[in-house]
Amino acid sequence: MKIYKHNFTRLDKDLEIYLIDGDQVSDQIRETNYSYLEGSNIDFEEILDNKDKYLDSTILDIGSHIGIFSHFIYNFIKCDRLIAFEPMDITYKALANNVSEKNAMNCVVGDSDKYVSIESPRSTNVGMNHVVPNPYLGQDDNYDKEKGFTQVKQVKIDSLNLKNVDLVKIDVETWECKVIDGAISTFAEYKPDIFLELHWEAKAEFLESTVPKLKNIGYDIPYIDPVPRACHNIKLINKF
Repeated sequence: MKIYKHNFTRLDKDLEIYLIDGDQVSDQIRETNYSYLEGSNIDFEEILDNKDKYLDSTILDIGSHIGIFSHFIYNFIKCDRLIAFEPMDITYKALANNVSEKNAMNCVVGDSDKYVSIESPRSTNVGMNHVVPNPYLGQDDNYDKEKGFTQVKQVKIDSLNLKNVDLVKIDVETWECKVIDGAISTFAEYKPDIFLELHWEAKAEFLESTVPKLKNIGYDIPYIDPVPRACHNIKLINKF
């Protein structure tokens, strides 16, 4: 797979973003630009309106893919530090071009500092790459059973000794509970706003195990219907 450059204009600013040829998510981004993430409850206008609060902040993009969220932060928000995490080589290559290598980390974020296995069920949608084991993703007719697993370094947010974490985006295809477990001390200290895509396969674990931990450190949890096999895009705000 190859990366290519796409040009567009946002807020009277000429921008370029690197996308992946043949990738479904990249195709959608090319057609919609930043509007691609509007369904994820990420309100770009709200972030822009409050951009002064991020001047001394660290902003995290966990499960960055090619970095559409990070690209927006990089170009419009003058935060102290941006870190985008992406484990797969092709998406990391595009990400590093979009936000520079100093803002990108080629790793999984989770609950330990150990290597984990990544599965790539669809070459046409690299956004579905995920940590295994996983009982759902990769079980449909488009799954290439000849594909193997990739060993990738995992890090804990709490091990990075980050300061002033004020905004976090998490989109990690069922690994979200592990991400939060490994970041709970950081979240307790800095109380960032969290944009979270909750995959339906992680829902039971999230409701049973992760929600009590988040409530304990002050987060309001919106209602999440436990029944349907659907992802939920939620925003978590700390009330303390």
